[in-house]
Formats: sequence, C-alpha cells, structure tokens
Amino acid sequence: MSSFIGRCAVIAGVGCGLLLMPGCSGGGQNYTLPERICGVAVDGKRLAPLLPDGGNVTARASDISSERPRCRITVDNQLVVNISRDVVDTATDPFEVSEWRVGMDGDPAPAAGPLGQDARIADSAALVVKACTYRGSPHKYAVLVELTGKKPVPEDRAERRKALERFVDDYVPSALTAQGCS
Repeated sequence: MSSFIGRCAVIAGVGCGLLLMPGCSGGGQNYTLPERICGVAVDGKRLAPLLPDGGNVTARASDISSERPRCRITVDNQLVVNISRDVVDTATDPFEVSEWRVGMDGDPAPAAGPLGQDARIADSAALVVKACTYRGSPHKYAVLVELTGKKPVPEDRAERRKALERFVDDYVPSALTAQGCS
C-alpha cells in the first residue's frame, strides 16, 4: 500500500513558524498555552490535555516540502504531538491510505462530536477528512494528529480519546481556513 505522504498532494504557502513559550521549572504545565501553532489558530484549552507537564512548549514547522505542512509540538524538547495536513484529490481515500497508522493505535472509531463520520479517533491518533474546494475545484482535506510521547496524556485511554476528539473538533476548521480550503 502506498504511504499517505506518497499519494497526497498538498497546497503550498502556509506560513508556519516557530512558537516558543517559556515557563517555569517544576511539576505541572508551567507554560503559556499557544493561540497559534504553525500558522493555525488553536484553543489552548483544547490542546492542554494532550500536553505533558513541563516548562517550555515549542511548535515548529517540519514540512516535508512547502506543499505538505507538518507541525511538531515539543514539551521541554520532547516530541509529543505531530500534525500532518494534506489537500488531496477526490479519488484519494485518506482513511484507507492511513488505516495502517490509525488502526495500529487501537480500535479507531468515528468521532462523536461535530466531525462525526469525517473523523476516526484512536488511542493516540486522530484522522479527519473533510470535503473542500481548493483553487476552485473539489478536493479532500486530511488532518492527522499523532500523540508521540512515551506516555501519552491523559493517561486514561477513554479520556485521551475524548481530549483528542475535542482538539481536532476545534483545530480542523481553523486549519481548513489556513490551507485556503472552503
């Protein structure tokens, strides 16, 4: 099976940058929650449950190319969240292409929130696919959010899935706008 990256064409030009929030040392989330990550507005309160305790949060673009925006979120220099965003042609089925990743993450299920059948939520990953118009023609927009830390948070699997779903419910509409999809 071809990889998701190999089969997807993505738009260019999303301004992704570095976001660094200094904090204090010690236990807890001693950092300021971001309002933007890699050029996309976020509700920091929706992101916070997915981040471990620490002092510094950094969000950095790690694009494979300017046509495939990627964002890596670290806490105290430890990678904790990877976000991939892709605009693909209507013939591509991102659920099929990414089944290996989301499927190995424990019984992926449709989201219960606003994204419903457009999203699959697993133990440490979420994949959302939305129809959109890009540059005047129909496309699909796929967002893959992966929790990568050694101990994903929240620790409770059900709570983690709910937190991941709340985050993508909030993040995807902003990401669509940032990509130029309507």
